[in-house]
Amino acid sequence: MTIDPGPLSRGVITQVTLVCDDLPEALHFYGELLGAEELYADDAWAVYRLAGLLVTLVSEREGGRMVAPTTPAAAPGARALVTVEVGDVDAVAEALTARGIVLLNGPVERPWGARTATFADPAGHLWEIAQEL
Repeated sequence: MTIDPGPLSRGVITQVTLVCDDLPEALHFYGELLGAEELYADDAWAVYRLAGLLVTLVSEREGGRMVAPTTPAAAPGARALVTVEVGDVDAVAEALTARGIVLLNGPVERPWGARTATFADPAGHLWEIAQEL
């Protein structure tokens, strides 16, 4: 029996986004305690490279905008968005919806140079497919 591998099987997980109650505390933890390489930081976002993975830390305010129409769960609920880089967001989004997966948003072009779409698993864990533009 051959199992269809599905539209994400050839993707690569490149980034996780973590919603933070206290962004300054998170910046200290990732930057100072873990020694992750800071690639970008402002008052709402930070991006670190850690073990070959991009870890984006986002304030609750900005995190809410990113995952709309859902909202980040209050701690200790699911508070992460796992990003899978794909070659064609529109094609993968179409394949996902054809399998009955409901997109929460997208595909949409983001100001940081990506096209993305977000969906949730049955437990509410958020996944994003992303294509660099």
